[in-house]
Amino acid sequence: MARNTIGVEVPAGTDAFDPQGDMVELGGSLAGRVVVPVTNVADRAQVAAALSPTPATPLYVHRADAPVGLELERTIDGTTWVAVGGPSYMQIRQTAVVARSAGQWTQGPVGSPAVVTTEGPQPWTHSGGIITVTETGVYELELTTSMSGPGFAVAIRRASDSRMLGQSAMGSTTSQTNQAVARARLSAGDAVYGLVYPTTALNLLADSPASPCTLSIARA
Repeated sequence: MARNTIGVEVPAGTDAFDPQGDMVELGGSLAGRVVVPVTNVADRAQVAAALSPTPATPLYVHRADAPVGLELERTIDGTTWVAVGGPSYMQIRQTAVVARSAGQWTQGPVGSPAVVTTEGPQPWTHSGGIITVTETGVYELELTTSMSGPGFAVAIRRASDSRMLGQSAMGSTTSQTNQAVARARLSAGDAVYGLVYPTTALNLLADSPASPCTLSIARA
């Protein structure tokens, strides 16, 4: 047996006649090169355990009970799965109250924000409230920040050139909430984060239904 140009095992002209053995080798060589239909997560786990996928031989499945548009999934370790071709989205949330100084831009969310939601492939990493994209493309960002009093602006900044990608007006709603949005083309390695600018010293609030404090990113 020898591998052809797409990596599938096929009989060589000099191989001994062995139909059953040849078919076993051919079938095994298809791992990582075909999409396997599965019924649900349990079915998917059984297939992954049998095939032991790796970065060199990923496993692709079409899961029947997945949300519409997210049925095609991939794993390179048999445990972590990502939807292929689905929307990419992540939201992080402020988890603690943090004092912010008056009259200057400071980061928020900050500290150790928690990841609230992820969906689809994740072409970014996150640490300490800073999101770093790993693939060049167009991204949409939304920052919603709540503070302990009125009179503050919020913005989304790109670290590489300190460019404000989106900024709110000074002020806040009656619930002491303000929001900035941005749509920008980012290069792999670009880092973005949220900022707050209170006119008086205020506390950045922990995220809650009454005082939202989140930063989200989506692939446009």
